[in-house]
Amino acid sequence: MSERVILITGASGALGRAIALHLAETEKAILILHGRDQVKLESIYDAVIAAGAPEPMILPADWRACHEKEANEFAGAIGREWGRLDALIHTATPHPALAPISSMRQQELGMHLQTQLVFPWLLTRALHFCLKASLNPRVIFTLDSYALPPKAYFGAYAIAKAALKGLIDALVEEWSNWREFRVYGMVPGPMNSPIRKTTHPGEERGRHPSPEAVALAYGRLLNLEIESKPNGIVHLGEC
Repeated sequence: MSERVILITGASGALGRAIALHLAETEKAILILHGRDQVKLESIYDAVIAAGAPEPMILPADWRACHEKEANEFAGAIGREWGRLDALIHTATPHPALAPISSMRQQELGMHLQTQLVFPWLLTRALHFCLKASLNPRVIFTLDSYALPPKAYFGAYAIAKAALKGLIDALVEEWSNWREFRVYGMVPGPMNSPIRKTTHPGEERGRHPSPEAVALAYGRLLNLEIESKPNGIVHLGEC
């Protein structure tokens, strides 16, 4: 088989970009870059080419408005171009708005559930046939320690992440007989990212790992032998 085909959602964000550049440098993989910001995606595209990796595909789209039609169109484009998908890495996530549950609005909860649960589910389901065509398919979701279990004041963000863990648990059970398949929920822990700066504005910079350091763990998780790490939740440092 030729270079691995890997889709990264949220590639225009700090973590998604770091993962994309790491895989471009180490895997020379064919990358499919999804994100909301066209300009940032084009910048990552240029950086991937400069790293000597194959020309990537960019999929600019707002995950807040992604429904079955859009997910199926994404999957159809990938299937027609490569006939398979070797890895799907979910990193797209909105910033949390810190507030008590009593002040949470229905619209806010709906937005977080759409972006952190419905969108990952829709895309994973739509790409199922492409993943099955791979010899060693991987799906990696991104969780948050503030949602395991949900912490006070992280509201809709933590509730949606906790619901995402439920999806991961269900997939682990349903796909347990598919030996080659691996599905993980990565918990990076505190990270020196724009989201962290929003939730902890007074925190000393450099106290936590950078997105580039965390990206190394995603790369290792993609390359673990099947027997070395069972499906399920993985914390930074466990791979």
